[in-house]
Amino acid sequence: MLIQSQTPKGGYQITVWLDSRQSLPSGHGTTNMMLLKLPMHRKSCPTCVMNHLPDLSKLLVPSLFTEILDIQFPWEGNVDIAFASRYYFQGTPDNSRRVFDTLHHQALKPISSFGPSIPDFIQYLPSAHSPRYLEYTLALVLLLDQGPRTLYRGLDVRWTYDFFDVSSRKLVKQLIASNSFPDAIKSWTSLGYSFEDAMVRKFWIYGPLIHSEDVEDHKFMEGKIEEMRRDVEKYAGVQDPSRQTQNRDANDTTLFAKLIRAGPPSTFTEFFFWLFRVFDAHYPIIKEYGRYPYRNDAQGRGTTEREKVYLALTKNFGRPALSLKDAEKLKNDKDKGIWEELSNKGPW
Repeated sequence: MLIQSQTPKGGYQITVWLDSRQSLPSGHGTTNMMLLKLPMHRKSCPTCVMNHLPDLSKLLVPSLFTEILDIQFPWEGNVDIAFASRYYFQGTPDNSRRVFDTLHHQALKPISSFGPSIPDFIQYLPSAHSPRYLEYTLALVLLLDQGPRTLYRGLDVRWTYDFFDVSSRKLVKQLIASNSFPDAIKSWTSLGYSFEDAMVRKFWIYGPLIHSEDVEDHKFMEGKIEEMRRDVEKYAGVQDPSRQTQNRDANDTTLFAKLIRAGPPSTFTEFFFWLFRVFDAHYPIIKEYGRYPYRNDAQGRGTTEREKVYLALTKNFGRPALSLKDAEKLKNDKDKGIWEELSNKGPW
């Protein structure tokens, strides 16, 4: 078995425990530890060993990916959209404890030890011809894009935007460039998923591009959102009513906040029409400000007078709850190129 532990100097070491029938060494029986089978087909990382970095090939393994998918899609059979909409956008039920126990010590904390360098995550995915390629790729994207958003607060929030977001975007851009981006709806339904379950999985793969502050990513997403909208319209036999407001929506920088505060509908068609509008609502912010102003404090950036007006109009929607002291520290750290180590605090 693999046991991940932190060294006194803040690094990580991997211990191979060959006989799972033996009792574990003292100190490894906590809920924050996941025991993973050693994937013998993966190459180790000599450079990681030399630099006292964790070998990600020993961490990003099928059992972790499966657990991530179980957390993200915790139902048996076909999706219940009423449940899924509350789960994803209202935090009901709250899964943050399970996410922390599953992802923080086992993956996100060790990955952060590479920072600020960004690992090449695409190498840890199976072949694009593997039957598990779509699911494991989605799991890795969810790990990097959604895990930190669920878990990290205070000073740790910088890791979400300046490291894990950069990591997930790099991965997605590599997948697109190599023509192995797993977003074809037919690829998902070929695995046995219904159209509704396939769509519920597919939309998460775009998270890193929606969260990106690069305008080109949002231009790319315009076509992808339209493709999904047409698929749902064809499936449901109705037109998305937001087509009537698209011109107005394209210039409304406050729409994103309004939609999220209003909350999602509880039926499949209405939920996805709402979601496509949420996706679209990110682009006006980027076009107007070149970035998401509500992330300025977390990323150690100053806020312009125009951005202050925007934040006031949206009542600070999306702005992390940072103390003035923490916001100042993040700015000073950013200016000096300093990274505060990712802590072991949960979002409580």
